[in-house]
This record gives sequence, C-alpha cells and structure tokens, in this order.
Amino acid sequence: MDDLKPMDLTIKRKTARDKDYNGRVRIEKGKNEEFVCIKVHKGYSYDIPISTMQTAAQVLDWIHQVCVSKTWGPEITEEFLQVVFYDVIPVKMWSGAYYIRK
Repeated sequence: MDDLKPMDLTIKRKTARDKDYNGRVRIEKGKNEEFVCIKVHKGYSYDIPISTMQTAAQVLDWIHQVCVSKTWGPEITEEFLQVVFYDVIPVKMWSGAYYIRK
C-alpha cells in the first residue's frame, strides 16, 4: 500500500495558444502583444488585444461587443467564451478567487 501515488486528475485540453489548435477563436502573438483572434470569414479576422481584457468590466464589454453587437457573434459565442474564460483572463480577477486559494 505504501507504493500508491495520488492520481493526476487534471483535465488535459488543447488551449487557444497551442499551435495545433484549430478553432475559429484562438490566441495569436503580434509584434508586441497577444490577441484573441476571431476568424470571422475567409480572409477576415477580428483581433482583440488581450491588454484590453484586464478587468471584469473590460471582459464583459468585449463579451457584449462580440456576442451581441456583431452579426457573426452568435455563431462563435460558445467558442469565444471558452477562450476568454480558460485562456485569457486571470482567475484572480473574479471575486471569490481569494477564498479558493486559502
């Protein structure tokens, strides 16, 4: 029984930063910063600087702009939200993160 090791229960998933990630919403590096890059139509992308997604208010503003205000928003909403919540925003931004770490 002494040789038992704890199981690794982390979920392995491709992130929007992985080179072989093939989603329509991904993270790409520019010259000086990273962007959330949304492939809207062939040959056209909508880029959002990650530097403009640093507060809860900024993130909610972008969610509204992309998912509600754009004609192509509804078709990419789910993927956009997954990238934003898993790959872009820091966990400490949201209330309650302090208590999770204690």
